[in-house]
Amino acid sequence: MIIDELDRELATLEMQIEFRCRRIKELQELKRQAEKADMIIKKLRDEIADYNEEYHEKLRLYYSQT
Repeated sequence: MIIDELDRELATLEMQIEFRCRRIKELQELKRQAEKADMIIKKLRDEIADYNEEYHEKLRLYYSQT
């Protein structure tokens, strides 16, 4: 009787551990993807800033010649 109950409890705990391990792996993958997205966003922001700087320099040159 007690052994059956302990076996059921053990099986339940094993299922919970397996679920949590899968969830941890999913969260680690999501973190990796978020870090990659952050790097892409930073690169795009830098490129936009460079473009804006070049554009404003061209505008200054244009208006200084008129």
